[in-house]
Order: sequence, then C-alpha cells, then structure tokens
Amino acid sequence: MSRFQQGSLLKMKRKGCPDVWVFRWYENATGKRVYKKRTIGSVVELPTRRDAEKAVVSFRININSEVSAPQRVCDLIAHYRQHELTPERKAYATIENHLVQCRLYIEPRWGQYRLDAVHTMQVEEWLHSLPLAPASKTKLKSAFSVLYSHAIRYEWITFNPISKVRTSSKRLREKDVLSPEEF
Repeated sequence: MSRFQQGSLLKMKRKGCPDVWVFRWYENATGKRVYKKRTIGSVVELPTRRDAEKAVVSFRININSEVSAPQRVCDLIAHYRQHELTPERKAYATIENHLVQCRLYIEPRWGQYRLDAVHTMQVEEWLHSLPLAPASKTKLKSAFSVLYSHAIRYEWITFNPISKVRTSSKRLREKDVLSPEEF
C-alpha cells in the first residue's frame, strides 16, 4: 500500500529566464521508487510560495488518488496514533492523555461516524451530558479537536467541527482559601 505524500515545492533557478516553481513527488513503479517533477509556473505568474501552493492543491490530490483517506473517526484515531503519538513528536503525558481520551470517550461514542458526519452541536451536547468536571470536558474537547486538525493537515477534510464547540473550564465551586488562623 502506498503512503499519503505531500510532495515538495521548490523554486528553481533558470538561465536566461525567470525562476520557476517545481513540484516533486515519487511513484512506485514495479516495486521501485521513481522520483518525478513537474514545473508549476514561473515566479512571474506565481510570485509567492502561497500562490504556488494553491496551484499545486489539485495536482497533489491526483498523486494521492490511490491512497485511501480515513473515512471514519476510528480510522482517523488509528492513523493519529501511528503517526503523531510517538515519543519523537509528543511528550509522554500527552501521549497517555490522548490515548485514554480516545479509548474511553471518543472512540466508543464517535468511532463509527464518518468524519463529515460529526457536527458541532452534537459534540457540544455530548460533552455537556458527560458526568465529568468542566476542566475534564475541555481537555476531552481539545483531544478531539487535535484529531480533526490532524485530518486537516493531511488534507482529508477542510473544516474542524470541534473548533466551534463551546465548553467552560470554570470550577464548579470556589476554592477554599485558608485564613491564617485556620492554617
């Protein structure tokens, strides 16, 4: 199975004419990796890197057409575990926290949903129904939002519905501050 690739965008110098933007990627031909490149346009047509990136979007989708994107939340969680929850990328506490949040709360409730079927208000109502402290609900929302940010980074979706979910991490009761006499 091929892996999803982003390719790379470079500005290359040309003799006697303006520099050009070149997109590079690879293809697996008969089990061997073959590197390819394609000229996207000159710096006159596409003056900034952002312009060149916009021109590459549709081409990038074509080179990844054989790579299947996660369709369900449980598939996204599995991909996130494999690619992001590693000691090289995240702290130990973050890895443990996200694994627990996904295993106990997100996957049982949302695992079989398609990525585009999760809606802001559904998630907000679900969070409010959980018997957790407000700060815990906020941490759960954050872990869920990171999953969708991961999918956006890989260009499988374009919108993070969790980013619009409102939660409060305000304490349920006031802190009990001791007076000098009580201390």
